[in-house]
Amino acid sequence: MPRQKANQVPQKEPAGRNKDTLRRRCQQLEQQLKARTAELTTARNQLQEEIRQRQHLEATLGTSEVRYRTLFEESRQAIYMTTRAGEILEANQAALDLFGYIKDEIQGLQVHEIYANPDDRGHFMQEVERVGSVRDFAVQFRKKDGTVMDCLLSATVRRAADGSILGYQGIIQDVTERHRAEQGLADYRHTLEQQVEARAQELQAKNAQLEDTLRQLHTMQDQVIAQEKLASLGALTAGIAHEIRNPLNFVNNFAELSNELLHELHDELADQHTLFDLQTFEDIEDLLTSLQQNVQKITEHGKRADRIVRGFGGCAASHVKGTGPARALRAILVGSPWVVVTVPALVLCARL
Repeated sequence: MPRQKANQVPQKEPAGRNKDTLRRRCQQLEQQLKARTAELTTARNQLQEEIRQRQHLEATLGTSEVRYRTLFEESRQAIYMTTRAGEILEANQAALDLFGYIKDEIQGLQVHEIYANPDDRGHFMQEVERVGSVRDFAVQFRKKDGTVMDCLLSATVRRAADGSILGYQGIIQDVTERHRAEQGLADYRHTLEQQVEARAQELQAKNAQLEDTLRQLHTMQDQVIAQEKLASLGALTAGIAHEIRNPLNFVNNFAELSNELLHELHDELADQHTLFDLQTFEDIEDLLTSLQQNVQKITEHGKRADRIVRGFGGCAASHVKGTGPARALRAILVGSPWVVVTVPALVLCARL
């Protein structure tokens, strides 16, 4: 059977039908071509847009990189970047100037070489990895020439896409001069406090001296007032003594005269004893003796009173001589029972 079909001659289709089939096929091909062309045009436009965006992004990234690089290089603060192992990757010019290195020297330098105390590196790593960043971490760095600096370190952790730690980046601030200024200010404050304390002690001593001087002035003032009162008392005493002296002189004079008269009367009676009987004569003699004794007492106490009055007169001038009115009065009053009671009251009044 297959051999027979192969030997059969195919029958020819009509010519008009073939043309229609061909035309439809051409139309289908044209539609497919247009659709494919449209797809290619769309793809081309998308590709061009992506290229334009990529070029714009690359230009933007280039600009950002330039800006970052400019900011990094021209910053006045020392900026650095290290690996976790401690290799210095980047350092701007401010960092180079701070440590005294050139760029070729610092790149690849191990960071522990610039620590004054290498153990501080471990403390820094623990703190920055625990929190993710540090701010004003106090540390001492060493310059190329060996000078030790007091610094504040502010840094963050650099991580890879998987979260692993790549290294650290941050800013170093030299605060050595500020610490020196603060220490100088603290020393100056301490010096001022010592000076203020010394001045306060000096003022306290001066104040105590002034208070002592004031007490002495008050004492002297009281003494002056007392002397003035005693001077007044002396003047008063002198006036009283003057007033007493006149009648006292009469008493003393008449006592002496009476004593003389009694002696004369006794002598006269002795000559005329024959005119009286014995008893009368003895009585008269006893009276005369009593009168003589009384006159003698009057004379004795009158003279004593005269001495006291004269002493009162001397009190007025005793303060000039330096003996003191009170001492003079005490000297006068010794042995004078009737004056001892009255005169101290005058002295007390004068002192009050």
